Amino acid sequence: MDKDQEQIEKLKRWWINNGLSVCLGLGLGISTVLGWRLWELRAEGRAAVASDLYEDLREAIAEADSDVADTDADAAVEADVEDPAYNALLTILQDEYPETPYASMAALITAREAISAGHLANARRHLEWVVDNADTDALLYTARMRLVRVLLALRFLDEAEQQLQADTTVAGQSAMYQELWGDLQELRARPAEAIVAYRKAYQLALQTHKSYLPFLKIKLEALGVDPEELEERKEAADAEGSG
Repeated sequence: MDKDQEQIEKLKRWWINNGLSVCLGLGLGISTVLGWRLWELRAEGRAAVASDLYEDLREAIAEADSDVADTDADAAVEADVEDPAYNALLTILQDEYPETPYASMAALITAREAISAGHLANARRHLEWVVDNADTDALLYTARMRLVRVLLALRFLDEAEQQLQADTTVAGQSAMYQELWGDLQELRARPAEAIVAYRKAYQLALQTHKSYLPFLKIKLEALGVDPEELEERKEAADAEGSG
C-alpha cells in the first residue's frame, strides 16, 4: 500500500470514529449563531414596536393637553388624567414590552401628567411601576426621586424615607437627593437635620446645577441660614486650590 492510500485509509478510520461528533459540533455552533441572531432580530423588532407605541402615547398626551387648554378652568381641573387615548397605550407597553426603556419612559410622562392634574395617587402608581421595572440606573433614579416628591406631598413620610434609603445610584451625592432628604426632615419637625441636608444640597448645586440654587436658597433662608456664606466658602476654596 502506497503512502497516499495509507493516508486515505487513516482519514476514513478517523471519520468513522469522529465524524458524528464533528457534525454535531458544527450543527450546534451554527444553531447557536442563528439562534442568537434571531433573538437579536426579535429584540430589535420589539424595541421598534415599543418605540412606535411610545411616540403614539406622546402624541395622544399632547392632544389631550391641547384639549384641556381649550376648555375653561373648571373643566381643566375635572379633566381625567387617565385619558383612554393614552392610558391604553401605556397598558400595552407595560404588559407586552416591559423590558424596553419605552415602557418606563411612558410611565414617567404619564405620571407627569397625573401630577400636573393633581392626581397624586395615580402618579404614585406609575412611578412605582418604573422603580420596580426600570432597566437603567438613570430611569430608576429619575422615577425614585419623583416618587419621593409625590410621597412627601401625600405625607407618606415613612414610604418616602424607604425610597431614599433604598437608592444606591447616587449614594446621596446629588443636590436633589439631599434636598428631598431635607424636605423629609422638615416635615418631621427636625429643622437641624433639614439644615444639614439643605446645606449639602446647596454645596452640590454650586458645583453642578446652579439653576437649582434659587429653590434651595429659599428653603435655607426660611430656616434662618444665609446661603451666601456657603458661596463664600466655595469661592475661598476655589481660590486656594488655584493658588
